Amino acid sequence: MIYTLRPAEESDYDFMYQLKVVCLKEYIDATWGWDEEFQKTHFTEHFYPNKAQIVIVKSQDIGQLSVEVRGKSLFLAGIYILPAFQRRGIGKAILQDVLSGARSQQMPVWLQVLKVNPARKLYECLAFQLVAENETHYFMRYQV
Repeated sequence: MIYTLRPAEESDYDFMYQLKVVCLKEYIDATWGWDEEFQKTHFTEHFYPNKAQIVIVKSQDIGQLSVEVRGKSLFLAGIYILPAFQRRGIGKAILQDVLSGARSQQMPVWLQVLKVNPARKLYECLAFQLVAENETHYFMRYQV
């Protein structure tokens, strides 16, 4: 399945918040508990559409990708795919493209993932290595 990316815009606020809810609520709730008011406020205070791209499949917005340059590394700040489009290879294809770009720039890629999130298995399949952890997160690196 071929995907495209477009820059996120202010008008994507509702879509991006709902994407967070459907993709992360279960894991946030299991880790800290879900407080809707806190989550909405936190999302609003940290909503920077200029740092995100919307994933499109067949003219439909189906996800979000956020990758940041941090010094001499890339940081995968977020990849979210609507549940109806998960397990179809889209997220893996996106990540493979991110890693390909990182290799061409000789930049390692970092990420953090909640310990309760099974996405860690996908990252491990793509050669991310566990480098640290705390009570709630695994910190992983893809070394070029």
